[in-house]
Amino acid sequence: GPRGWWAPSLAARPPRGPGPPRRPPTAAAGGVALVAYSGLFLWLGLRVRRSLAVGLAYIMIWEGFVARAGDSASRLAIRSYTRSVLSHATGAEFELGDVTQPWAVVVPLAVGIAALALATRRLRRQDVA
Repeated sequence: GPRGWWAPSLAARPPRGPGPPRRPPTAAAGGVALVAYSGLFLWLGLRVRRSLAVGLAYIMIWEGFVARAGDSASRLAIRSYTRSVLSHATGAEFELGDVTQPWAVVVPLAVGIAALALATRRLRRQDVA
């Protein structure tokens, strides 16, 4: 199946010939990713001094390399959940896209909401200048 960072864009292309449209499933997977990554990196930005460097390291090192090392590590990568949403919706197979359907949506949304709650709590306690 498709591999690499370009896999979601490949799934978003209109299929050649008859078949289901792929843009709505890609938008759904993107929406799930948006909630999870936004909440996580908002919280991270409030907790870490060099949040951009830490965020880039997370994306490049953890999501890019470590998550591919095994099933346990991939369960800690948001990418595996969003690719699973896309895989289930389009029928295409993606690397790291093997999370069962209800968990592929529930876990990233829970991560995003929990991180947003932690960020809100942090903002209420810290002085913002």
